[in-house]
Amino acid sequence: ADLELVRESFSRSSRISA
Repeated sequence: ADLELVRESFSRSSRISA
């Protein structure tokens, strides 16, 4: 599984949401 990719995507999404 690409946990790193998912984590990066989540971090980016969270940043955009904020």
